[in-house]
Amino acid sequence: MKTIATIILSLSAIFSYIHSGYSDSQSDLLDIAEVAEKNGVTIKAWTVYSRESIGHVSSKEEMNARFDAIMNDRQAFSWVKEKEQVDHHYVTTGTKVDANGITQRIVVTAYQTGGVFELNVSHEFSGEKWDEETLHFFESQDFDGETFYTIRGTTEKKASGLSEQARDIMSDFKGTEVEGLHEPSFVSLSAYSDKLETSVMTREHEKMNLQIGLRTMSADEYVGVTIGTPIITTEY
Repeated sequence: MKTIATIILSLSAIFSYIHSGYSDSQSDLLDIAEVAEKNGVTIKAWTVYSRESIGHVSSKEEMNARFDAIMNDRQAFSWVKEKEQVDHHYVTTGTKVDANGITQRIVVTAYQTGGVFELNVSHEFSGEKWDEETLHFFESQDFDGETFYTIRGTTEKKASGLSEQARDIMSDFKGTEVEGLHEPSFVSLSAYSDKLETSVMTREHEKMNLQIGLRTMSADEYVGVTIGTPIITTEY
């Protein structure tokens, strides 16, 4: 028991220290991790996704020049440039796996509208380790545009049921449920929390910045947990 207490205190110290180096938006990731750990979730995977507009060009030649410039600036990535349109977009994708197992993926898209091409770039970081090294990695990153965080893990199933487990997690975010789906083996909650920075609007024009998904696993005593802000960006 003393060992467990020591680990918890150590993690708390790490979170407190790393928080000081994060932007308000990036600290959402730590908030998710802290709440997950508080609810007994063992983190198995995480994803950070951001996207932004990078301007317009007036010709296909200029579009290709922008693609080439981005690829030249990031030569550590393995690049695939689509020769034809994909779903009305021109797409260039770069992938890199770091020494610590973090996968980085960059997708540059160009969409022709009228006489110009609108350029957008998305960045995705994903990994399976959740440790001090991973936290320090995020402290060094600068995510531009809209940013989405997702953490996935497992926890023990409680006798109170999945809905109450999901609401316990939501409560630790001081969140208010906006909408939800409640089934015996699957629960999905959408909520709004003042603790989190980014938000999106639901179809009913309500603010939402937190999603929580719980699903009973094949081993019935365990539950798969997915938490995302403002929305979950992976299947759950």
